[in-house]
Amino acid sequence: MPHKSLIQNSGSARECAVKVLTKVILKKEELQATLDNTIKIYKSKTELNFSEQDTALTTELSYGCLRKYQYISELLKKFLQKPNKLPDTFKIRLTIAVYELLFLKGTPDYASLYLHVQGIKAEHGQKLANVANAVLREIQRLGEKVLNIDYFKTQEPQLDQLSIYSAFYSMPLWIVKLWFSAYGEEQALLLLKGSSTKAPLGLRVNLNHKDAQSLINEIKDHANYKIHNAGFGFQTLPSELKAKLNLLQKEGQISRQSAASQEILWEFNTVWEACKKQQNKNKVLWDACAGHGGKCTALAEQNVPVSLASDLSFSRLKGLKKELLRLNLSIPIARLSVPYAALKQKFDAILLDAPCSGLGTLSRHPDIALNRKPEDLTRLIQTQAKMLSHCIAQLENSGHLIYITCTLNPAENEEQIEKVLQENPELKLIKTWHTPYDSPFNEFFWAAHLQKS
Repeated sequence: MPHKSLIQNSGSARECAVKVLTKVILKKEELQATLDNTIKIYKSKTELNFSEQDTALTTELSYGCLRKYQYISELLKKFLQKPNKLPDTFKIRLTIAVYELLFLKGTPDYASLYLHVQGIKAEHGQKLANVANAVLREIQRLGEKVLNIDYFKTQEPQLDQLSIYSAFYSMPLWIVKLWFSAYGEEQALLLLKGSSTKAPLGLRVNLNHKDAQSLINEIKDHANYKIHNAGFGFQTLPSELKAKLNLLQKEGQISRQSAASQEILWEFNTVWEACKKQQNKNKVLWDACAGHGGKCTALAEQNVPVSLASDLSFSRLKGLKKELLRLNLSIPIARLSVPYAALKQKFDAILLDAPCSGLGTLSRHPDIALNRKPEDLTRLIQTQAKMLSHCIAQLENSGHLIYITCTLNPAENEEQIEKVLQENPELKLIKTWHTPYDSPFNEFFWAAHLQKS
């Protein structure tokens, strides 16, 4: 449960969360960008006195409600007559209220209930406020009973087993079916549990910074998890570190990076160490889909020679440029489309962190579960295949290709690599690796290491 200091009696954070979720759920906007923009607007209104605690509560409500969105929607069906005919914003407000009642412990239930009912009354009138009040009091009465999967089994006898899992773990049924088919019941249940649970905060110390070792010494004993030699995972950030985290980031001493993302990168450290031995060559390592630079900057901080970082998106490369300035790193960057026609040279190693469906990062990006559709996968699989093909063409003989996705889908992972090996006999598979399905990081990556003969 989130710490009780997140909870306040002020309604401004809740109103801000309503705005965020309305845009994400109804307009399909991206969660983090929408959250950042909406909070910025609220902070600009001086009369609201929107505090850091308000920011924390808005963030918790926005992310938490989306992680539990399908669960709460299914739960509300038992208490609402003709829910499809009710205003969308009424249902969003009710979703936030239910989330707070069930998952945020710290404010008295009566205070939370009052604030949400008053918000509904102001927007939708007394009649729907009465409906909300009755529903919330019934859920309050049931309490923790509704947090047990047996509740869905008894209350929804018409649902088959996979539909019950879909409702309880707040996961679209098509993803549940995909994982059960691909990984079996035991592993699929681990994935469902992890994907519906908040991921720990991942931090990475910049080893190139002069104060790196003192910062590592300061925080290492407070971390829940250690990743390689400069990465840490926190279930709860120590108050001293939390107070100065923004300053540490601004100074380039530390970066936010998913613990699972760091873990899979260093699983292939033998390749990165080999790259270090090629420091005097011009074209050693190419990050072919760099995004905002999470992985290539992590490598550069450890003195791995990144010769080029590219991406299909100009806006993401703008973000990468800012990261390089913040971290005081130098990596040549370029916007390249598929095929990579502008590249005349070949590389000793290529990192392809490919665009994917993101089904391994649902705990950190719960809006993906809401907005991703099965038909999206075909386009992504085609893009991955093109990028793999062109990366292989840019690989030196004896060169290494690391293919990474943040998804749990054989068609984007194992089947892509099987196809590549069939079409390119000069390649051999060194190994594949994935985040353990019982990982405490609650995010799941997959990777393959290929070598060209």
